[in-house]
Amino acid sequence: SLGDDWSRDLDVVEVPIENRPLIYLGTIIFLVGAVFLGRILYLNVFLGDYYKIRSEANASKHDRILAPRGLILDRNGKTLADNVATFSLLLDAKEFLKTDELREKTLQALEETLYIPKALVLDLVEAASGEDFVTPVVLSEDLTQDEFIELKGLNLPSLVIESGFKRRYQNGAVFAPVVGYVGRVSAEDLKADFKFSNRDFIGRAGVESFYDKELRGESGTVVKLTNAKGSTLLSSKMNEPQIGKSLRLTIDSGFQYYFYSRLAAGLRVLGRGVGVGLAINPQNGEILAMVALPSFDNNILSAAGHSSEKREILSS
Repeated sequence: SLGDDWSRDLDVVEVPIENRPLIYLGTIIFLVGAVFLGRILYLNVFLGDYYKIRSEANASKHDRILAPRGLILDRNGKTLADNVATFSLLLDAKEFLKTDELREKTLQALEETLYIPKALVLDLVEAASGEDFVTPVVLSEDLTQDEFIELKGLNLPSLVIESGFKRRYQNGAVFAPVVGYVGRVSAEDLKADFKFSNRDFIGRAGVESFYDKELRGESGTVVKLTNAKGSTLLSSKMNEPQIGKSLRLTIDSGFQYYFYSRLAAGLRVLGRGVGVGLAINPQNGEILAMVALPSFDNNILSAAGHSSEKREILSS
């Protein structure tokens, strides 16, 4: 169009353009196109699986259903360790950090209900991995009924109440040297086995530790389909939790209790507090009783809180 207009102007002199500028322009267009094409291929071919997983993770949420540990029984079937249903409070760090308003409401609720200082909650969130906010932060392992009702009524998306189990030991001090105790997984445990989450418990001593894999069981999985706002549209179980295997010991609980009482009484008479006792069936080598004094209450080491009591036991 411009050429037609200029062709009628007598003052315009046409100068032919050399091929070099067109070559430069074509080269630039080719390079820019090649960069865009390469980026598209890289995102779709090399990182296709990665972004597919991320999109599925954004659309669905996988929650673990913790499996109760197997029972520990004596030779006659009497329970030495079982499970009690509990409610735990978890902090969804991803939701917690979404808005300042929600963050302030959450901190205030925790301070007023559970008396957890705001600074401590922020430290727990900061201690979590900066790239992984999928695993919630455990705030309380055993909510009371009043705490459960009050927190549930707040309906804060940042606070998740989860049903679970805690370990209960019968006559803790009597059987602690044999049964041992469980504890929440540590950072080292999480690095050693990627299947763990910070909500899991593992055996720390005694047969709880030695037979941990058999007693632990297999956690279940619930998949929740969510929309772009994070609201749950559909919830379904992928697999049910499998309770751990029960463990029957050769220990005779009646004999163990009798042995413990008599040994403690004998030591008191002697003015001493340290002693051990072992009763073995000489016909087959079965351990019928195994006592160690002074002992400890394994219910304290397995439960949440009791920090001062735990320090006293572990430093004794």
